[in-house]
Amino acid sequence: MVEADARIFLKKKQELEDVGTGLAQSYAAAHENAAKMRQMHDKLASDIETLKGRRAMIKGKMSVAKTQEKLNNVSESIGKTQGAMGSFSRMEDKADRMLDEANAMSELNQEPVDEAKSLEEKYSSEGSAAVEDELNRLKSDMGL
Repeated sequence: MVEADARIFLKKKQELEDVGTGLAQSYAAAHENAAKMRQMHDKLASDIETLKGRRAMIKGKMSVAKTQEKLNNVSESIGKTQGAMGSFSRMEDKADRMLDEANAMSELNQEPVDEAKSLEEKYSSEGSAAVEDELNRLKSDMGL
């Protein structure tokens, strides 16, 4: 009986050792998988950080592109404004030229002024007898 009991214990020991070996193999595989998972996690974390950096760089480029586009639009508007100002300048030149032509035509259409006649009219309207008498007296005083 002792021998049968010993066999049972030895058999149980052998089963437990087999289970222990299986568990050791499972542990080694699990440990290896955990190490691989850690490496994959680290690689993914590194890739995520790299992608975040690229994303930030892309956002920066987009911001610069939008700003450049706005500057282009403003430059285009300035060009249009200068074109409009040039149009106003041309219109002003044309208006000045038309005014000068109208003034010249007005001067050409006026009758020539006879200066002698205008002086005669000026003094004849004032020509009262008292003035004529005074002028004659002054001439006689001067001996003319």
